[in-house]
Parts: sequence; structure tokens; C-alpha cells
Amino acid sequence: MTMGQNVHSILADFLGTIPIEKRTIEMAEDLLCEIWKENREGFDSEEEERQWKEKALAQLRLFVKTQRIDARPLMLERFHEAPITEALILNGKIDRIDRVDDGSIHIIDYKTGNVPEKVDSFQLFLYVLILSRTLTYPVSKASYLYLADSVWHTFSITDDDMQKARSRVLEVAGQIKHEKEYPEVVGSLCQFCDFLEICEAGKQSQPIT
Repeated sequence: MTMGQNVHSILADFLGTIPIEKRTIEMAEDLLCEIWKENREGFDSEEEERQWKEKALAQLRLFVKTQRIDARPLMLERFHEAPITEALILNGKIDRIDRVDDGSIHIIDYKTGNVPEKVDSFQLFLYVLILSRTLTYPVSKASYLYLADSVWHTFSITDDDMQKARSRVLEVAGQIKHEKEYPEVVGSLCQFCDFLEICEAGKQSQPIT
């Protein structure tokens, strides 16, 4: 998570504050070195920290080599929230919002992990729901950008998709509201859980390193 936070922060600075003519690999490396001094928590050893820092450097270098570094995003790393119903408010931090030539907007979510076998678009459609209620610009597409491999997964936005996403949000919210018991749900997200140290099921699900 430390590595991911640092990469996200650097890309926001890189595209939001650094002049286009200074957006180089060397600048990205310098930004990482500076932010790493401030945020280097959670590593078991100096070797583990070095390995994660190298992963961050590799992703930033690939971004500079393969992506449009002259981009001028409309918004970067900003929290948004919007009411879906009188009893339900969605909020989230969106990595990047670009303006498209036709006046619509493109939502971009950076991923520092590996590309999954099946890409779930639900997170992106949550962002689309939020922005459809807070911005006057229509959302035409939303993307995950997997930084480790420079792979894009882009979804076009239709009214039918929006209705399905809204229905799913209401369904999940209803399940949460009526939930009375909270059994362990073991899966890949266990590694990020704040309660992993006191959860035997979650600890047993983690790979041995």
C-alpha cells in the first residue's frame, strides 16, 4: 500500500504541477526519492523496502516512456461524493479525470498491481455514478491503467450500463443495511485488512513468503 500511495502521489504531481518540458524519467525518479523519505512504512526489512521501491521506479519509468506525458488532466487525486438516494451517498477518491475532444470526460484509475484474469468494471461505474451527479460534463468512458505493464482496460459508458450499476449499488447497500452477522470472507483482499493480525482465517489464507 505504501508503494501504491507513493506512485499515485507522484503521478498527480508529475501531471499536475511539473511543467511539460520537465516531465522526464529523471524527474519522476527524483519525485519518488523525495516522497519515499516521507512515506516508507510497513516493510519487514530494508531488502523488502528496496524491492518495492524498485517496482515503483519501474512503473514510473514505463509510464513516462509509454504514456502521453503532455496530458493536462482536468482533475487529479480528488475526493468526490454524491447522493444516489435520500438515504445513500457515494464517495470516492478518483485518480484522474481527463477532458476528451468532444467535451466529455474520461475517468482513469491507476492500478499498481497485476492485471487480473477478469477485470471488474464496478469500481469505475461507481465513479461514473458519482460524477454524473456532480459534474456538468458527460462521462463517455472509464479506464483502468495497469502501470506495471502499461495495459489499459477501457469501458464505454451507456445509459443501460449506468442503470445496471445503480441497481447493483442499491442491492449491495440493502444487503449491508440488513446484515446482522459478519463472518470472515477470505480472499485476495485479506492482505490489506486492518484486522488481519487477529483473524486466523485471514492469516491462513496468506501465501508463505
